[in-house]
Amino acid sequence: MLTAPIVFRMRGGYFAIGAWVLAEVFRMAAPNISALGGGSGQSLTVMAAAAIFIAVIGGIGTIEGVIAGAAVFFAPRWFLADYGSVYWLVMGAVAVVVIMFSPSGLWGFVRAHWDLQLLPLQRRLILSGAGEIHSSDARAGAHAIKNSEIH
Repeated sequence: MLTAPIVFRMRGGYFAIGAWVLAEVFRMAAPNISALGGGSGQSLTVMAAAAIFIAVIGGIGTIEGVIAGAAVFFAPRWFLADYGSVYWLVMGAVAVVVIMFSPSGLWGFVRAHWDLQLLPLQRRLILSGAGEIHSSDARAGAHAIKNSEIH
């Protein structure tokens, strides 16, 4: 970076002002960079909010949850594209309903009710009989849980 040698040589209040000016320059330049979504009409804030929505609605901690969350986020766009901001109102209502009735997300609801796990990549916390905590992958965790139920 060409600006780092200049800014980091400043001391005290000059550093604060220089860093602030540099941050403002980057804030104004970032919307014009296509790799950061520039020109798409969406800011980094909107993209970050979409990523959080997808993870929370689908279910945090599972690949299936992210896939379900992405489907819930992008599928209504096709159906509600002609209605403008109604899409965001529907997404807000979906978020409220899912968070109220299934705090673990849509995939957490599916997994709790039908014991379905398509991609067993998640890590689970396993408590042994002596109270020791072990962390393992989902397959070994399921085996340990079944063995602990037998005893």
